[in-house]
Amino acid sequence: MKLKKVKYFFSRNLKVVFLSIAIGLFACAISIFAFSSPGSNQPPNGSPSFWLLNGANMYYLNGNVGIGTSTPSSMLDMGGTAQLRGSSGGIGLYVNSSGNVGVGTASPAATFDVGGTGSQKMPVGTTAQRPSSPAVGMMRFNTDTSRVEFYNGASWFGIGGISATGGTVADVGGYRVHTFTTSGTFTVIAGGNADVLVVAGGGSGGGAGGGGGVIYSQSFPVGAGTYSITVGAGGATKTTNGVGNNGGNSTFSSLTAIGGGGGGSYSSGNGAAGGSGGGGGACNSIPPGSGTSGQGFGGGNGSATCSPYTSGGGGGAGGIGGSASGNISGSGGSGLQINIDGNNYYYGGGGGGGSQASGQVAGNGGLGGGGGGANLTNGTSGTGGGGARNAGANGQQTNSYPPCDGGAGGTNTGGGGGGMGISVSNGGAGGSGIVIVRYQI
Repeated sequence: MKLKKVKYFFSRNLKVVFLSIAIGLFACAISIFAFSSPGSNQPPNGSPSFWLLNGANMYYLNGNVGIGTSTPSSMLDMGGTAQLRGSSGGIGLYVNSSGNVGVGTASPAATFDVGGTGSQKMPVGTTAQRPSSPAVGMMRFNTDTSRVEFYNGASWFGIGGISATGGTVADVGGYRVHTFTTSGTFTVIAGGNADVLVVAGGGSGGGAGGGGGVIYSQSFPVGAGTYSITVGAGGATKTTNGVGNNGGNSTFSSLTAIGGGGGGSYSSGNGAAGGSGGGGGACNSIPPGSGTSGQGFGGGNGSATCSPYTSGGGGGAGGIGGSASGNISGSGGSGLQINIDGNNYYYGGGGGGGSQASGQVAGNGGLGGGGGGANLTNGTSGTGGGGARNAGANGQQTNSYPPCDGGAGGTNTGGGGGGMGISVSNGGAGGSGIVIVRYQI
């Protein structure tokens, strides 16, 4: 009986001993892994590390965590490749051993490679919301121009739009505007569609000069290459009796605006045809000149008799020249109003008709730079047409002659010159033309 009790006691306590030894060994193993020497995977303050060192796969050093490196130089330093997956297991973000980053691809072929057939979203904003201090290579979507744009170090450029040089360049309301006040070259680096204004030189006054032809072509195709631009000169001043001189043509690519017709002579010689026609002379129903379809209108009729001496106004790009009526000469036809550069300017106004004799009234120049008609002997001279880049000049009024000259058309308006006040004076010179090209940026 006593032997059985001894065996039972020994058997029971042996189990307890073995269990105690196992627990001790397990605790020792934990302490070996969790409390290694400082400088390995234990924090500098000696407290236990939550990171276990397994070769070079994970490491804790001076507060920095390294994955794939035993010398982490930042708070989190990952060597080799790295990958983040979505909840469905697909590739989200992947960084290969060369440092290339892939989104949706595990084999990025460039510094940043987006895989799949979806899309990516970039910053979106208006022109006014562009970065205040842009850096070369920045990209964004501009909601004002509906284009992706990039910064090249000097200015923002729309992708898919025109890139060009030449003329005087200004950015206005989401457009780049190239203005040619003299002949020059327009060089297109990348093509597209542009809005193009071509205005010819205005005719000079005899009776009254017609405005230069005006062409405004929107969405005009412009391919890469070099374009020679011609800006037509205004018709030269006409001295003494005779038909005024026509203005010069202006050209851009296939677009040619026709110079304005010279005004009819004081007492003989019809008004000349042109972009807009010259006005009729001051005597004997001298007929006016006709305009060019799609570019301008004809001039007005002069007096049917030689008393009074009143002339017809030159035609304008926007309307026919006024005809003489009694003691009043015709005013120049209105030019065409076109806002291509942020200004509501008129172009191609006709010159006002001249007049002679007391109490008579010369015609005013048309809107768009038409010159005013002159008056001799106690009458009223015409004023130059405004609403333009440069207003036409007023005609002269004098009681003796010379001079008694018509006003010149406005520079770079295509305005016609005003008519002379008497056959031994001068008609006003026509205004020079202009070419303007604009495109979205």
